[in-house]
Amino acid sequence: MACLVQLPQPTPSSLGPPKDHHAALLGLVSCSTMAELKQYHSKFIRLGLSSDNDAMGRVIKFCAISKSRDFGYALRVFDRMPHPDAFIYNIVIRGYLQCQLTRNCILLYSQMLRESVTPNRFTFPSVVRACCVDYAIEEGKQVHAHVLKFGFGSDTCSLNNLIHMYVNFHCLEEARQVFDRMHHQDIVSWTTMISGYSQWGCVDEALKVFDIMPERNSVSWNTMIAAYVQNNYFQEAFALFDRMQSEKLALDKYVAASMLSACSGLGALRHGEWIHGYIEKSGIEVDSKLATAIIDMYCKCGYLEKAFDFFNGLAHKGISTWNSMMGALALHGKGMAAIELLKEMEREAIAPDLSLL
Repeated sequence: MACLVQLPQPTPSSLGPPKDHHAALLGLVSCSTMAELKQYHSKFIRLGLSSDNDAMGRVIKFCAISKSRDFGYALRVFDRMPHPDAFIYNIVIRGYLQCQLTRNCILLYSQMLRESVTPNRFTFPSVVRACCVDYAIEEGKQVHAHVLKFGFGSDTCSLNNLIHMYVNFHCLEEARQVFDRMHHQDIVSWTTMISGYSQWGCVDEALKVFDIMPERNSVSWNTMIAAYVQNNYFQEAFALFDRMQSEKLALDKYVAASMLSACSGLGALRHGEWIHGYIEKSGIEVDSKLATAIIDMYCKCGYLEKAFDFFNGLAHKGISTWNSMMGALALHGKGMAAIELLKEMEREAIAPDLSLL
């Protein structure tokens, strides 16, 4: 691993009393900048803690995953550790994952095993995610075997990540095997399986999983409704929405966005207006995604003026909202109006994305 920065050098001194160690460790909790962190690191070295996994682990954690992180510094500290423990390996693996250096995650996990450091339940989620992003199928299967070998076959978080990994690999049978063998499936397990089937067009299988759920919340309902919408099963989405309403479940912004997309697909203006009215009456937060869904619904239902009025009334407009409104104007033969909107966007110092060029 590259040495990116110069660390403080140890200075000869006698070890401080234990209370000094404790005070220094506690002080690190309030640390908020790399400059402060380096001061505490120097203090740890003077106290003879340069090889202490607890002290150096805290230093590495701040450098690797805090908001003020300096991952290069974390790697430099890690390289000097004679015998890093599982906690330290986990932090560095997580740091690599945050930096999207997924191959390094996998390589460091292999190093961890070569050094005879036993993984724990916090190790596997990051490593599995890295395999998923890196599309490392064989390594992912080996990590799955390690989850079982090291006794974490009941760890829900690790297993949920394995389900996600297999779905990403389009290995739905393997994903279902992990799901079926779980001692406890939480909401993440169920929704990952439902969205996984949907992602690959297996909507009937997604519904079967949805129907056997012991308990459903708004997340699970939206996952199944979104599955229908994404696969253009708009009538089925409406039928499921009716089921949801019959069970007296409140409409949230995620379900609203999915149903507005269904309204767009069917040209169901009346239903779309009802959902828009419900959003306003219920005080549901209109974020960029929901605002875009409302604009798309009105435009695709042929109600361009209503879409434009809604757009103009937005206090905050995201880039996707601008894109949607300009695209709708162009689609309805109002190219000049779309160009004027682009100029207004530029006047407000909002940079257009590539989809506008």
